[in-house]
Amino acid sequence: MDILFSAILGELASRSLSLLIDRCSSKLMPSSMEEKIQRLQRMLLRLAVIVEEAEGRRITNYAMLRKLNMLRQDMHKGYYLLDTFRLQQTHEDDDNKVSHNTLALSNFNFTKRARVSIGSRRYGDKGELDQMIDKLEISMDDDMVEFVLLLNNYPSMHRQPYTTYMFMEKCMFGRQMEMENFIKFLLQPEFPNSDNLGVLPIIGPAKVGKSTLVAHVCYDERVCNHFSRIIFLSDSDFREEKTLLTQRLRDGGRLLVVVELADDVGHDEWTRMYSSCRSCISAGSKIIITSRSEKIAKLGTTHPLHIKFLSREAYWYFFKVLAFGSSNPEDHPKAASAAMMIFNSYFDMEWYMNFAGPFLELSNLAGLVQTSLYQGSCLSLRERVKLCLTKHARDKVTNKYLITAGSGDSRLKSNCIFIPRINETVHYYCEIYDHCRVGLAHDQEEAPEFDMQDVLSERVAPHGRFDVVMWRSHLPPYYSYIYSCEIHEYRPVTNCTTELRQKKRKI
Repeated sequence: MDILFSAILGELASRSLSLLIDRCSSKLMPSSMEEKIQRLQRMLLRLAVIVEEAEGRRITNYAMLRKLNMLRQDMHKGYYLLDTFRLQQTHEDDDNKVSHNTLALSNFNFTKRARVSIGSRRYGDKGELDQMIDKLEISMDDDMVEFVLLLNNYPSMHRQPYTTYMFMEKCMFGRQMEMENFIKFLLQPEFPNSDNLGVLPIIGPAKVGKSTLVAHVCYDERVCNHFSRIIFLSDSDFREEKTLLTQRLRDGGRLLVVVELADDVGHDEWTRMYSSCRSCISAGSKIIITSRSEKIAKLGTTHPLHIKFLSREAYWYFFKVLAFGSSNPEDHPKAASAAMMIFNSYFDMEWYMNFAGPFLELSNLAGLVQTSLYQGSCLSLRERVKLCLTKHARDKVTNKYLITAGSGDSRLKSNCIFIPRINETVHYYCEIYDHCRVGLAHDQEEAPEFDMQDVLSERVAPHGRFDVVMWRSHLPPYYSYIYSCEIHEYRPVTNCTTELRQKKRKI
């Protein structure tokens, strides 16, 4: 490790001295697009070494965590832009081999898909590449030597390499700063002779990962060793009698009480619960409240912890690692191309806003890419994704026209996944009702026979209604999240239009 740090410091020092010369020479002799892409790749590799080394350290300094978070964001944006430029050529080369008849099936031109729309910004322009290189140069040269030196002051967490650890889906991706601030509050001692209990509100929108963050923190060995017991309460527990609530909380040790609320809580209910906790649990106990409502901020004894969705570029980094694992996406350009199509369409159509959340859904979609990679069917996956995103099918699915016509229960909100088949006139889409049940993984009666990978890989019979395991948690108590699904038949109008055109040509 000392040799690695010495190499990093030497590289950073040499780069600082040669930065002015490089910029002057770049103005005199403009670099080609390929040279700029290679330059960006080298910079990102150096940045990734520093970020992954820092993520393997138990950093407690808030300023260091903020610096690491900034470097991580720059790395995610850089890799997203780099992959966009790499796959742009793959898209164009492959699409040039496709016949004009195939391209005529869709008004959605995938040769232009590499320029990814993100709000008002667009990725894929040459100017965007120059801006990213300049930004990374500033990030790498600005106080980077001091940052690397300060990392030696923090102990290693003694775990597997980061990418392997994330591939095992047991870490909290992109939330290191939030986790350390969370744990710092839990381990912070209270003032002597104080009867007040520390209360931390955690606020964030639905599906952002508040409960997941709490689960990871509660599983941390520092938290487990600090508290003798962890108690989880919900909205219904506030309606219990004070004596019943006191019996649940009565314990001789230091307790951590986690309260999960859907929205707000009444003043009287909170006062009753807080007084019960204060009267029967030991000093040093803490209370955590999670909710979507900003109103719970007033209940805290410290500033609330706000959880927001990660950036699109960060989700791409997460999705790519899950999809390819230890494999290099550059060695599988067809699969990487299909992966970016799936990822971009997922965010462009805003599916992440109205269902189970990006982490859960992207994990399932990454499994689809993995399956095609192992089976050698990456090209078929690309064609299926293209067919799925034809304008007619996309409009029908997005506007919920098909779901309204085929839904068996109009009272339940639902979402759908389009499952096309190549060279067939009949396709299918899977309607998923937005009503989740939670069961234990070891409970065979609660666990359905099918999971979401069976649906995406077409291993499920294309008819009828059934339950499906959307996600299995990899942390204790290993919950299974179960949804009801129904597969419907769909006949694309484009097939009929193509047949009519072919008949006219014969005539």
